[in-house]
Amino acid sequence: MKRSFKCISNCLFLACVVSISAFAEPSAADSVISIIGDRVMKSENNSSERSSEESAPVPVKGNATIRIVGDKPINAQTLSSGQAVRLETTAKEVKTTAEKVSPSQITPEQEMAERLAALKAEKVRRDAEKLELERLAKQKDDQKKAEAEIARIDELKREQEQLAARKAEEERKISEQLELERFAKQKAEQERAAAEIARLAALKREQEQLTALKAEEERKASERTEQERLANARKRLLTEPPPSSTAPPLQSADISPAAASSATSDRVSETGLNQVVKEGKAAESAPETIWDLYISAKANDPALGRSRARVNVSRADSDHLFSTLLPHLDSNAGVQQISQALAHYNTPNEVKYDYASFNYSLIARMTLLNVPAIYSLSAADAALRAEEAGVAAARQNLIIKFTDSYFALLKAQTDKQIALGEIKRLKQVHEQTRAFFKEGTGDLISVYEAQSRLDGAGADLTRTESTLRLAEQKLSSVTGKPVKSIMNYLPQQPAKTDPDDLEWWVATMEKEQPVLKQAREGLLQISEQRKSVKAEYLPVLYSSGGYTVSRGTPDLPSAEVRQWFVGASLSFPWYSGGETAAKVRRAVASEEERQHAFDETIEQQRENVKQAFYNLRYNFSLIKALEQKMTSAEIQLDAVKKGRNMGLRNAIDLLNAEQAYSLALRDYKYALYDNFIRVFQLKSAAGILTDADIAEVSKKASPTLSSQLRFFPDIN
Repeated sequence: MKRSFKCISNCLFLACVVSISAFAEPSAADSVISIIGDRVMKSENNSSERSSEESAPVPVKGNATIRIVGDKPINAQTLSSGQAVRLETTAKEVKTTAEKVSPSQITPEQEMAERLAALKAEKVRRDAEKLELERLAKQKDDQKKAEAEIARIDELKREQEQLAARKAEEERKISEQLELERFAKQKAEQERAAAEIARLAALKREQEQLTALKAEEERKASERTEQERLANARKRLLTEPPPSSTAPPLQSADISPAAASSATSDRVSETGLNQVVKEGKAAESAPETIWDLYISAKANDPALGRSRARVNVSRADSDHLFSTLLPHLDSNAGVQQISQALAHYNTPNEVKYDYASFNYSLIARMTLLNVPAIYSLSAADAALRAEEAGVAAARQNLIIKFTDSYFALLKAQTDKQIALGEIKRLKQVHEQTRAFFKEGTGDLISVYEAQSRLDGAGADLTRTESTLRLAEQKLSSVTGKPVKSIMNYLPQQPAKTDPDDLEWWVATMEKEQPVLKQAREGLLQISEQRKSVKAEYLPVLYSSGGYTVSRGTPDLPSAEVRQWFVGASLSFPWYSGGETAAKVRRAVASEEERQHAFDETIEQQRENVKQAFYNLRYNFSLIKALEQKMTSAEIQLDAVKKGRNMGLRNAIDLLNAEQAYSLALRDYKYALYDNFIRVFQLKSAAGILTDADIAEVSKKASPTLSSQLRFFPDIN
């Protein structure tokens, strides 16, 4: 009996397991069903021994109760409707079987049936397990396919990234190639420009060499002419008999024939040289003034002429742009002899027409609204003002270049006159030292020292003559004509900074400097051009009217049509292919570049004003110091001369004093000439240098250096 009841319980247990395994979720596959009657039968899975959470017990008739035990309870909410019905049906069958069957009623047939049911339940369980395994395999295959798809997508993404990287690399290489080509083109252009500049420089050097050769040939020709004139003068003097009132006897008891001949030739040479000197002085009696030479320089300066030509070009451009806003009146007339044949037009034969036709018209057009033209006109006016400022700047540059050349020539003439005076004095000292040595009161060292100083003075004279030639050539190149003799301008009192305020000069420069005005107007011109380009997006309004007459048609050869018309047209630019936008970008970039150039120009001009201001200050202080130095050197020379007469000083001391005085005198005169140049440079830096400053200098003519300056006192 007990064995039969145990079999029934096992069958019921297997049925419950199969039912719950078939209908429960995968998460509840490890659940266990226990049937509790007189004793509890617990079935656990073989994988673990952990405690299970029990579900709510299901009451059964009698002493039996069904309780589902497992790792996780069966959640009824997660079961489908069919699974819940089957589970409920199985529970009912279990309840019914438990109620009907008792241990004493089980027969062998029933036990066999129970075993068959158990086998069938085992088969069902295996089929369920097989299906579950197939489902898991399918799920695993689906997961592998999903992973393969994800891998394929990642591979495609990597390929796209590689393609994008290759494309970016190709674009970078192309841009680098284009940049290299642009650099190569720019370098080639720079090389061509450098070659052109070198060619122009070579041409300029050749022209300068030709000019120098021409000047040298002219100088040699003039020297040859002078030598021929001197030779003719000597020849005339030798052939003419000397005057009886001044010619002493050539021979006497005390004079030998050789001495008489030498005295005669010395007298003749001295007479000829005096005549040559008188002729030279007569030729140089009318030196040219600084104003006359400046007028010649203005007419000869190419930079000033080029600036004036640019003004004329800018004025013509402005007039041309202004003319586009004014009315335009046109007329035309025409005459035609027309021979016309008409065929195949409802006529069996050709119809010919021969008639004369003429027409004439008078048409007036005017721009009513053209904003780009207005801005272009404003830009042209700014360009005109900039070129006018360029003329003023070129004039100031010419004044500075001309005054530098003029006073450089005066300095060279001063050097030559000082060198000649020094040679004259050194000859006297040399003769005295030789005479003292012959008498036994002098020494040989003084003779050698005087000879050495005389040779050095001769070398200095050669150098000063070369410098004088170069200064004459430079001034002649500036003025465009040969210059030999010029007026001497020496200020009695040196000029100083007036007013002595650097801020005033800087403020004046910012308002009056032509270079700054030119840069400012150039910036305004670029700004107006930018506005003109932007205004190309706006419409343009035109008006027109006129009178036309035409006569002659095939049907009415003598008919005449007279027509008056008046109207207006509006032109609106819609799309230009990006041309206007490119122009706008270029104009904006040009304006920015011109703004930076203007800032650089104003900073440079400020530095020029400051440098010129402090140069004039230094020059004024230097003149005062050199004047004191010259006075001290003159006092020292007088003292040495008196000591020489008293026998307290020797010839070497006198030579040193004379040299110190000549150097002090030269430095002082140089500083006075530089004072003119420094004043002109300061006014030019401030932008207030004009032709009136040259005219004011021309009123300050001083006597010639030879009659004004005391180079060396005579030695008694």
